[in-house]
Amino acid sequence: MASSVPKKRKVTEEARVFQNKWTEDYFFIETQQKAICLICQESVAVMKAYNLKRHYDSKHSSKFDIIKGQFRVDKIETLKKNIQSQQLNLSYAKPSADNAAAQKVS
Repeated sequence: MASSVPKKRKVTEEARVFQNKWTEDYFFIETQQKAICLICQESVAVMKAYNLKRHYDSKHSSKFDIIKGQFRVDKIETLKKNIQSQQLNLSYAKPSADNAAAQKVS
């Protein structure tokens, strides 16, 4: 007897695409196929408008809803530069002594 239970959908198979309007609306950018909040640098589980809006509304709307127009665009650019510089610093970080010792052992 074959069961007719439908297969569960997987998030990776949905092929969700980041929309640029989410950056200005909710302060999110796409990094390595994840939506990252520019303000708190948390990632959202699924890249959907509802999830991004819920994160923004629950954590940041009281502070950032008052920012409008060109000032909002400037704030987004500043936050983007902060994240990019942090990512560069992490990619160029020198290995620590513990890490070097672990590599030597293996």
